[in-house]
Parts: sequence; C-alpha cells; structure tokens
Amino acid sequence: VLFDIDANRQEPIGKYGEILFRERFPELDFSYTTDIKEAYEGMDFVFMQMRAGGLPMRREDEHIPLSMGMIGQETCGAGGMAYGLRSCVDMIKAVHDIRNYAPDAWILNYSNPAAIVAEALRKSGYELYYYKRENSTLEEDFFVRTRNNLVPVEVKARNGSAKSMRTLLSSDSYPDIQFGIKLSAGNVGSSDGLLTLPYFITFLLRRLLRAYDDGDTVELFDRGVR
Repeated sequence: VLFDIDANRQEPIGKYGEILFRERFPELDFSYTTDIKEAYEGMDFVFMQMRAGGLPMRREDEHIPLSMGMIGQETCGAGGMAYGLRSCVDMIKAVHDIRNYAPDAWILNYSNPAAIVAEALRKSGYELYYYKRENSTLEEDFFVRTRNNLVPVEVKARNGSAKSMRTLLSSDSYPDIQFGIKLSAGNVGSSDGLLTLPYFITFLLRRLLRAYDDGDTVELFDRGVR
C-alpha cells in the first residue's frame, strides 16, 4: 500500500506503481490511498519518508542560510535544524497513527535529518532499534542480498576509499561476500573484487546483479567473478 497525504501528488506515482507491479510482479497486491486506516491496518513493515513543508520549504531551508553566508543544506546547519524541527512533529504523529493500527509493525524511517528525528521519537517514548557492535571498526552504507551473495554497497563523496569493504572482501569470515560495489564520482573500474561505478548508472545496479545471478558471461571483475 502506497500512502500519501496529498492525493494529487500521489496519483501519478500510484498509477505508475499499478503498471510496474502488474508487469513485473503480478502476484503482488498493490494499492494506494490517502486513508490512514487503510494504509496502516495490519501492516508488518512500514517504510516511511516524508518532507515536512514540501519542496517550497526545502527551498527556504537552503536559500535563507545561503543569503546569510552560511551552509545552505537540508540536513545540516540552520536549514537542517529547521527541517528537523518540522519533521519531528509530523514523524511523531505518523508513528502514533501507525501504532494505533499496527502496534507490532516495524517502522523503517528514511526521513531526514535522521538523527534529530530519531532523538525526538526516543524522547516521545518510542523505542529505537538498530544494529551496533561496540568493538567493530567496519562501516557499510548498504547491503544487497542476491540469490547467492551478500553484496556490500558504499556511496562515496567524489572518489573516496572503501577501506571497510576491502576488509570484508579480504576476510575469510564472510564467505557469502564475494564482491562489493562502490558508487562514486569516478569512472567504471574494478580491483580485487571491488567494482567502482559512477553515480549516474546506479539505476542499473539491479539489472547488473540479476545478470550476475543468472550466470551472465560478461566478466565484471578482474578477480574472475562472472
């Protein structure tokens, strides 16, 4: 179920979703609604992303600080704080609504600024769940599970290093991690199981991983992964 508070904004995305899922996943029962009860009742998982104030307020969050010689960014600085304060109010209400209709649902928040939102929810009495290993020195942005492999994915500013990923790839402790993907401002390249891809072809990742799972004969890495 796709939920939005704005029916006009939601409709084109909902129509697109109907076509997409009908063609790609016909067994999936997809719908879209602006009704809170219909959206949340009986749900096991809720993936949530909201922009409190919409795009007009994003513009203010970025342009007002810039006009004063400060950082104009939506997740940090003065703009990030303003965005966070607006988001806290709407997020607390949304989580309250979900808990009314689906008390045991897992809620995965993708709304920024994530740290401010998380702290507001915690202080409102909602318990947070996350994985943390105190003695770990590794940090990964994402993991993608394919048919046979667990693939770490890192997104780098410009063309930064991928120290944690290289550690995973070189270790015998993670047998289902055979290769990793780094998204950066650089060009296509590979080294020791690490595939580097430019940001603008991120949308092709799913096709690439599916081709690998299907045994595509195109050699992706100099390590010999096919």
